[in-house]
Amino acid sequence: MKAARIVILGIALAAGGAAAYLVQTDAPPPTIIAAPAPVAAVDTVDVLVAGSEIAIGQAVSAQTLRWQTWPTAAASSGNFIVKKDRPNGIEQIAGSIGDRGKTAQYLITSRYVDSLRDMARTQNSKVIFMPTETSGVLASVGAFKEVFSETGETAQELPKSPRSPKELDK
Repeated sequence: MKAARIVILGIALAAGGAAAYLVQTDAPPPTIIAAPAPVAAVDTVDVLVAGSEIAIGQAVSAQTLRWQTWPTAAASSGNFIVKKDRPNGIEQIAGSIGDRGKTAQYLITSRYVDSLRDMARTQNSKVIFMPTETSGVLASVGAFKEVFSETGETAQELPKSPRSPKELDK
C-alpha cells in the first residue's frame, strides 16, 4: 500500500473515533418547555358585523350580516348593535340600509340627532326642546293675541308715549 492511502485511512479512522467519542459523552438533559399559563376568560358579547364585503350602493340583506363575538369592553362604547339588546338586529338593519327611501330617512334622522346633541352641548345658552304639539299650541296662542290685539284703533288715535327721564331734564 502506498503511504498516501495509509495516511487517508488513518485520518478516516481518527474522525470516526472522534465521532464515536462525541456520541458517547453525556448530552445535556432535554429542555422541558412549560405549558403556557392559562388565559383568563374574557367576557364576550355578540356584535352585528358585515359578513361579507358590501359595495357602495348595494342593498344590505340578511346574508351580508352576521353576529360576531367581541370582548365586552371593546363593544361597550354604544356604537355597536349588540345581540342581547336587539336580538332581531339583522332583520332590522337588513331591510333599512340600501333602500333609497329608508336610507335617506335614516341619514336625515341621524343628522337631526347629531345636531340636537351638539345644540345641547353649548355652555352659553339654554336649550329647550319642545314637542310639535306644544309648538301648535303656541301658534294658537299667537293667533289669539293677534285677534285680541286688533281693537280698531289706528296709530294717529293712540296717545303719545310719555317722555323719557332724559327728556324731562331738558
